[in-house]
Amino acid sequence: MESSSVSQISIIPDRVETNNFFPKYHNINNKLKKRFMRSPKVPDASDEFLSLASQCEQDKTWYYAGLCYLAASRCYHKLGNTGSEINNLVRAGKYFLFVNKENVDVGCPSIGLADFQAASSCFCDITTNNKTKSIHDVMISGCIIELAQALGPTPDGQELLKKAINNYPTIQFIDIFISYCLKQDDYTMALHIITNMINLIEMIGTLSQYYRNCLHKTEVTRLMLILMVQQTSQHFSSSLVDVLEKYTSGVVDSVVGAQMSEDEFIALQSLIFACQSHNNQALLEIEGELWKYIDTNQKDFLRTLIQIMIDK
Repeated sequence: MESSSVSQISIIPDRVETNNFFPKYHNINNKLKKRFMRSPKVPDASDEFLSLASQCEQDKTWYYAGLCYLAASRCYHKLGNTGSEINNLVRAGKYFLFVNKENVDVGCPSIGLADFQAASSCFCDITTNNKTKSIHDVMISGCIIELAQALGPTPDGQELLKKAINNYPTIQFIDIFISYCLKQDDYTMALHIITNMINLIEMIGTLSQYYRNCLHKTEVTRLMLILMVQQTSQHFSSSLVDVLEKYTSGVVDSVVGAQMSEDEFIALQSLIFACQSHNNQALLEIEGELWKYIDTNQKDFLRTLIQIMIDK
C-alpha cells in the first residue's frame, strides 16, 4: 500500500511536509516486526498509527490518514478486536474514496484508479473477513453503496448495488439501483429487483406500519416499472399482466389498498389506461395528479415512463 501512495504526493497541499510522514510511518511499522528476544508491540503500534492518522487529518492529507487507519486496522486484526478493525477499515476506505473523488473532480485520476482500488480493497476486506456479519450488515452495505456511487450508473456500479441489496436490502438501496438501471434502459432488471423486494417484505410480514408503508411504496414503483417494460419489451409475462389487472379491475391487495387513498388508486388506474391507450395528453395530466402521492425518486421514474411513451 505504501508504494501506491507515492503517486498521490502531487495532490497534497504544499504546506504539508510530506517527507515527515514516511519516517514516522515506517518507525511505527518497525514495532510490528519480530526482533531477537522481543515480541512485536502491536497495541503500541495501533495507538501510534491512530495518533499519526489524527495529525494527517489536521493537515488534510487524506490519503496518508487512510494509510494510517488501514495500518491500525491490521493491528486490531492481530489483536482479535473485530469491531475496531472494521471501524478503521471503514475510515481508511472512506478517505481513499474521498481522494479518488477529488482527483476525478479535477480531471486527474490516479494511475490505475489506485485510490478507488485501495478503497475497494478496504471495503471488501470488511465483507470477506467479518465473522459477526449480522452486527455489521448495515455498515458493510453502506460501504458497498459508496463504492457503487463512486462508479456511477455503470455495469460495475450495478453489480456492487446488487451485492449491497443482497446483504442488506433497503428501500434506499433499491431506489439507487433502479435509477442506475433506468439510466441504462434496463427496465427488466429494475423490475426483477423490486419484485424480489416486495416478496421479501411479504415474507417478513406486514403487521408493522413500517413494512406496510414499504410495501405501498415499492408496489407503486413496481407498477411504473411494469408499464415501462410493457412499452419496451416483446416479452411480457402473465404475472405482470395480473398485477395490472388488479388495478384495472379495481381489486388491489388488501395491505397495499389499506395504505392507498381512493384518489391515489384512481390516479394509478388512470395511468395504466393512458399508457395502454397511448394517450400522451392524459399522461401529462395524470402526472400532475400523482405528484402529491409519490416521492422524489418515483417522480423521476414517472418522468422516464412518460418520456418512453412520448418517444414511441
